[in-house]
Amino acid sequence: MKILHIIASYKPAYIYGGPIMSVAKLCQELVKSAKWKVESKTQIARSKEREEEILNQPVSNSIREVQNGRYNFGIEGTFNTKLLTLNSIKVYTTLANGAEELPYPSGTVQSIDGVEVHYFKRWTKDHSHFSPALFWKLWKTAKEFDIIHIHAWWNLVSIFSCLIAVMKGKKIVFTPRGTLSTYSFNNRTSAAKKLFHQYIGKPLLKKCHIHTTSKREEMDMQILLNPKGITTISNLVELPWEQVDTLLQRHQDVNGSLKIIFLSRIEQKKGLELLFIVLSKTVYPFHLQIAGTGEADYISELKQLSNQLGIAQHLSWLGMLNKEEKFLQLAANDLFVLPSYDENFANVVIESLFSGTPVLITENVGLSDYVLEKDLGWVCERAEEDLLEKLNKAYNKISRQKIDSKRIQDTVIEDFKEDKLVERYWEMYREVLSGKL
Repeated sequence: MKILHIIASYKPAYIYGGPIMSVAKLCQELVKSAKWKVESKTQIARSKEREEEILNQPVSNSIREVQNGRYNFGIEGTFNTKLLTLNSIKVYTTLANGAEELPYPSGTVQSIDGVEVHYFKRWTKDHSHFSPALFWKLWKTAKEFDIIHIHAWWNLVSIFSCLIAVMKGKKIVFTPRGTLSTYSFNNRTSAAKKLFHQYIGKPLLKKCHIHTTSKREEMDMQILLNPKGITTISNLVELPWEQVDTLLQRHQDVNGSLKIIFLSRIEQKKGLELLFIVLSKTVYPFHLQIAGTGEADYISELKQLSNQLGIAQHLSWLGMLNKEEKFLQLAANDLFVLPSYDENFANVVIESLFSGTPVLITENVGLSDYVLEKDLGWVCERAEEDLLEKLNKAYNKISRQKIDSKRIQDTVIEDFKEDKLVERYWEMYREVLSGKL
């Protein structure tokens, strides 16, 4: 199976935050799982005769168990050497890196963490990303792929790629990555975009199988698209498995002040103004660390607001953190807070829980159902009174040392095992290709 992923920007364009990391992690794990199937079969084909015997067996296209030199084949299919070469993942993207471009010539092919990534020049900047070179490449090569998986909407890379894929008669999977939520559509979408969606975007997307990352996002897609089919599978999240024990040890530092961390891109929809107002009304000591970057003017406005509310001395502005720093800071705090207006998933919630740190998020965050179901923190309405009430409850439980960080971490480890999630993606692709979805 050959799958092409298309996204307007890709690693190392980390400036775009969560969606870049989610798509990259998915591609990396798909590549790893495909390699594992080939290598495992090579291990048990120890002679030419044995290899010929195995090649004629009915097997699964993606599930191959190899234990103690014995093999166990799954759903029916024909296993042959040609099939092995068909499991490949490629990415088409642009050189987008915010106001700058990534330092590659247009058409460059890079191996990024094992993924073959094709980078193309864009003629326009954020957020249109018009790239004729990418479109021409797709037009010429679309026939080589079984499935084209497009990520995000409202940029010309996604829209024109979807159009080309439809014209070429390809199977298409579309993941909105938060760009088609009811919040963004109703609050950030112009009249022109709404007309485009009704007469061009919606007919195109109705020809796609929709992949969503949370139940909340799935409901949004039902409202906005009413598509022919939806599959909901959580994001694969890049987690430092080697740091599991180290992160838990950070929670041994307990004192009377509530240590809070906000870690995300700093923009209006994240709800920091609301958090500042609520913190100004607390009666217990706290310290808030703010990690992330955003527009300089907006950050300046937030700092002015913190001064007006009299909480500036309780805030630390950390800027962008690298991967190691991020998890250490999450583990060093008592509570992660994300009072967002809208998040289709929010990888950082899983990152915080993996660090053993409970979360306080709004019901507008895609993972709110998961947090409630597994009792991993608190979920509030995006309203001052309810956020204050939930923050007080969090402080009372944390100050009484009633948080079981090990249970929190173990829950996420079990639910976000990479092999378990990646197999669900392969299953979705198989069913889309077979026409079942």
